Amino acid sequence: DGMTDVMEIFYGLSPSISNSFSNLPFNENFESDTIGLVNGQNGWSANPANSSTIQSLNVYEGSKSLSIGLTGSIPSAVNNYMIGSLVSNALWLDMYVSALPSSEPNDLNKCIAAFYFNKYHRLTVYDGHQTGTNKWIVISSNAIPATGEWARITIKIDPESNQWLVCLNSRKVAENLGYITNRNEFGLLMFEGNTGYVDNILISTN
Repeated sequence: DGMTDVMEIFYGLSPSISNSFSNLPFNENFESDTIGLVNGQNGWSANPANSSTIQSLNVYEGSKSLSIGLTGSIPSAVNNYMIGSLVSNALWLDMYVSALPSSEPNDLNKCIAAFYFNKYHRLTVYDGHQTGTNKWIVISSNAIPATGEWARITIKIDPESNQWLVCLNSRKVAENLGYITNRNEFGLLMFEGNTGYVDNILISTN
């Protein structure tokens, strides 16, 4: 299924079962999905299951996008997509997200890299090279996106150096960032938050 037994156990899955994971390149524009709850559609899972939807009111391109945590009574949502791929070459992640103020993600033990927009709309990234308990860096050199504006996020994960870089709207704003956890396998794409939109996701090795 493309994922090692060690990683399947780490994610709480049974390595004795052939799971259906996506392989690279991975391209998700949500156009083939059905309007409504995203949980169970096209490999996506949501927690809580009724917290996030495929919708058509706010999109970057096309007619649909993913909305996160828009049910009002639910304080947060986590959306996962499982991908089985050993990272032997540089890995690129490109996507569009709504620039809405958020807070630090909670579940980082499964992550290589993470980012969010803080309450001042500044892109904030995790740098494992930082000392102390606070390893979040606020990027102050970039233009501040307007509230809710679609922003292009591009991330490069480099397995040779165990570092990553991030671009905002096609401009490199941070590089040589340390991993959250050192891994040689990319297995999970995760979004967490109370309110947000995601569109046009592409993950590839070039």
